[in-house]
Amino acid sequence: MKYECRQTALNLRTNLLIVVSAAAFSYLMHHLGMWAPEQWSAGMLGLLAALAIINVLTHTKTIISIDGDHVTVYAAGMVHGNFSTRSVQQVELQGARGARYLSISTIDGLQYRAPIACFDDNVIDDIVARLRNP
Repeated sequence: MKYECRQTALNLRTNLLIVVSAAAFSYLMHHLGMWAPEQWSAGMLGLLAALAIINVLTHTKTIISIDGDHVTVYAAGMVHGNFSTRSVQQVELQGARGARYLSISTIDGLQYRAPIACFDDNVIDDIVARLRNP
């Protein structure tokens, strides 16, 4: 079974609030005579570029693949864990709502952390059940 989700740190409302606040600040600085019009437009372009980069970096994909006895955890394009379901000793749900993760301990003493903040509660329960009862 393959579980996939995308985690976004900044939603549309947050992005809009940042842009409007920066535009208001830039207008105020221009109105007070502290910024020239060229600086105002360059500042707004820099802000939009920074927002685009932040959104690309924080829009990460998490994949938890449980294929028979084999478990692989991918997060942000990297493999975070690769282990057998028979080696799982303990599975705990940890973290707050925005930064939840599964702490998976194996019998050989290794510990894996699988980010699960973007999954629904039903999917999380299914993942935990599959890891605890292979």
